[in-house]
Amino acid sequence: MKVQCGEAARLLSHAARTKAIAFACTSGSFLEGLGYDESVAKIIEDASGVPAVTTSGSAIAALRALDLKRLAVFSPYDEWVSSRLVAFLEGHDFSVSHHSWGYDMWGTDVEDCFEPINDWVTSQVPADVDGVFISCTNFTWLRGIAPLEERIGRPVVTANLATLWQLLHTAGAGDRLPMTLARLCRLSPVGANRAEADQVERPILNGIKSA
Repeated sequence: MKVQCGEAARLLSHAARTKAIAFACTSGSFLEGLGYDESVAKIIEDASGVPAVTTSGSAIAALRALDLKRLAVFSPYDEWVSSRLVAFLEGHDFSVSHHSWGYDMWGTDVEDCFEPINDWVTSQVPADVDGVFISCTNFTWLRGIAPLEERIGRPVVTANLATLWQLLHTAGAGDRLPMTLARLCRLSPVGANRAEADQVERPILNGIKSA
């Protein structure tokens, strides 16, 4: 993916209104360890001339914005891939106190079928964690995040939520995510322009489905 992302970015940059580009794969941006996500973003930026974000980098930014320290981490990956995710998070100074992998997501790969995933997470979240990170952009749903946060009483970050949140803030459109979607949507990235935090809530971007 890294080899091909430069050419893809060049094609995307031809659109006059392109303000930012996302590399929307979690494992594809953490698998080679610390700094790999930044190297992918640089290739995209050099090729396109516009700012770029990656899913892994966006997840780090989202977890920091929520001031989370101790995490419960969930993924559909094989154990060796999920272990690299844990190493990536710990390399960014997060403590992973619970780690579950191997979720069979194919049975829930339909619109709004988030209840089985939420049940899987809820049954395993330890009392001592600050929040939850659900990895992999193949977990496509967004509407299930707020119900899960209500059930466990803690913030939840998913790969797609983090990517969309960071991309929109990078493009200067951070107000486009409904604040009711997740706790993260009420916040701006650490170090972001303060004015963005005060923007009025608007509907989600046309063409982007909350799933």
